[in-house]
Amino acid sequence: MEISTKTKKDHVVLNLHGDIDSYNSSVLKSIITSQIDQNELNITLNMADVDHIDSEAIDVLLLCSKNIKQLNGSLKIKSPNEAMLKNKKLIKSLHII
Repeated sequence: MEISTKTKKDHVVLNLHGDIDSYNSSVLKSIITSQIDQNELNITLNMADVDHIDSEAIDVLLLCSKNIKQLNGSLKIKSPNEAMLKNKKLIKSLHII
């Protein structure tokens, strides 16, 4: 997985590339947490170039979303893959754009 960050006026976009799985989901969590610590509470994850995401990585996204919501922020998912769209728990909990 590779991540590039782009800061926009009112939010941060994290462009994700490759597979997100149990081996690297902690890296994603760390990067999102770092953004929150920097008071960046509106985060968009661009998933257009994500080939695969496993259940552990989805749990990380759900946890990060919960943490951001408690701070009145939002975690949005842009261009999720088909497998993500089939995950009902994910769809109910995250803002898909």
